[in-house]
Amino acid sequence: MSGDLSFGQWLKRQRRRLDLTQEELAARVGYATTTIRRVEADELKPSKELADKLAVALDLPAHEQAAFVQFARGVGSAPLASVPSVSPPPPAPRSNLPHPVSSFIGRERELAEVQTLLARSRLVTLTGVGGTGKTRLALQVAHHLSNGAPSDHLKSSIHTRQFSDGVWWVDLAPVADADLVVTTMAQTLGAHEHGQRSRFEVLKDTLRDKRLLLILDNFEQVLAAAPRLADLLAVAPGLTFLVTSRAALQLRGEKEYPVPPLALPQVDGGVGQAMPSEAVRLFVERAADIKPGFALDQTNASAITAICRRLDGLPLAIELAAARSRVYSPPAMLRQLAGATPLGFLTGGARDLPARQQTLRDTISWSYHLLSTEEQTLFRRLGVFAGGFGLPAAEAVVGPLTGLAVVDGVEALAGKSLVKPVEGVDGEPRFTLLETLREYAREQLTAQGETEETRQRHADFYLAMGEEGEWGLRGPQQRTWLDRLEMEHDNLRAALSWLLASPDGGVAALRLAGAMEQFWWYHSHLQEGWNWLTQALAHPGAQAGTAARAKALYVANHLASDDHERLGKRWLDEGIAIFREVDDKFGLALALRAKAQTLYSRG
Repeated sequence: MSGDLSFGQWLKRQRRRLDLTQEELAARVGYATTTIRRVEADELKPSKELADKLAVALDLPAHEQAAFVQFARGVGSAPLASVPSVSPPPPAPRSNLPHPVSSFIGRERELAEVQTLLARSRLVTLTGVGGTGKTRLALQVAHHLSNGAPSDHLKSSIHTRQFSDGVWWVDLAPVADADLVVTTMAQTLGAHEHGQRSRFEVLKDTLRDKRLLLILDNFEQVLAAAPRLADLLAVAPGLTFLVTSRAALQLRGEKEYPVPPLALPQVDGGVGQAMPSEAVRLFVERAADIKPGFALDQTNASAITAICRRLDGLPLAIELAAARSRVYSPPAMLRQLAGATPLGFLTGGARDLPARQQTLRDTISWSYHLLSTEEQTLFRRLGVFAGGFGLPAAEAVVGPLTGLAVVDGVEALAGKSLVKPVEGVDGEPRFTLLETLREYAREQLTAQGETEETRQRHADFYLAMGEEGEWGLRGPQQRTWLDRLEMEHDNLRAALSWLLASPDGGVAALRLAGAMEQFWWYHSHLQEGWNWLTQALAHPGAQAGTAARAKALYVANHLASDDHERLGKRWLDEGIAIFREVDDKFGLALALRAKAQTLYSRG
């Protein structure tokens, strides 16, 4: 033994050689753990009584105990050589990280950003919807740090915190009881209960002087255990947590990192535009695993790009789609995904995946069933929106919820990664659902028998918006209204589709189609407007001589192309007759002006 080794350092080595924790050694000698900790830190010289007990507890031979006690007490001149030598313990494992068998693709920016956060914060939470790749990203970060190889982006710009006591993985997916989180962490780290002390107290003492990184995977179903993490961080200054969860933990000092979907091609420009995309690269590599020789080329680049966009760049969805490459070509796969039940196509994940990740529906269902009853109601009713929604629309369409304000519920769903906040017109809050989530919500809406009522409220809201926007486009807010209606275009289309499919929706469809005239004209949606109007005018419930029909006839004439000039003229004449019949002077004036302009243009 080296002559400059202090007694505290010697004791610590001997204890570890015997595979004892400070708690276990303290229990053997009948002293408090804090006493052992202070002795090992050379803050406290042991009494003779404690030194005698330590000699016995450490299994020292009887003839060496006197020299040991002298060394412990710092009296006499006994050489260190008389103290029993301690062979270095075998190196303890520094991690228990799983080793994925598939390659990690892309995410260079995310890897660098997460490691930067870990260098600055002791609690980092990766959030995102199920299937977005939180676990895979956390595992890749863990391997980088466990190997002492921070991302290239960090080597020259930031010093990554060193975890001398290891990087440890704790899988919480099987844990449904928040009280078992501490037990699971303790078992991973080998912190065993003894005596009357609780598992949590033992875990705190185990972590107190450690410098390690704990990755807690799948925390969303045990969020009630979050305060325990705060307690551990308070007593263990060298401890850092990296957590994956579909919702943030909402603890002080937490740095939330929303994991985005994979990058999609900016444009559909063939192989050259598709190959740099992370989403496309993932699809091609996983498809090649299933079908040797599969490659990106000019014959399939457009379809693969469309598949990745259709799946919102979600890694799990892309991998599930690629797994069908043995049977389906990319164009055939795209047709399946455009069908009525795309979630039914995204099945057949690897058998060694958790059951909830073997189909996309199961992955989304996992998140859905973690919601409260009122949150589930809100989520499935939000599925009727197309292209996003604002809070006034959500309140009108969802309807009242027992014990939950819609705005609070939307905020809660955003916190659980089920809706995504975006910026609306004039900075108003707006939210969107990923297309796969929207499909699942609509499935649940149908299962609960709420589709008809919810879609009718949706159509009523957008009919009112369309008619308000008709007058807004005539005033000083024209620019704002054009932007608003363009942002809501998909919802207006969805409302028209519902009204046209409803036996009683004919008049409302005429009203909405007629109100959209200026929007369609100013934003060059002339052919689309014509198509909607012809469908509305053909609806069985829209044949009566009403002002709504007369107006739709007039608007159809306005939007008619040269190919439809004769039909447009006939419809305009029919509209003029109805306006006279119902005594609508304003509508009649517009229609007569339109006819005059037509006649004038023909000389």
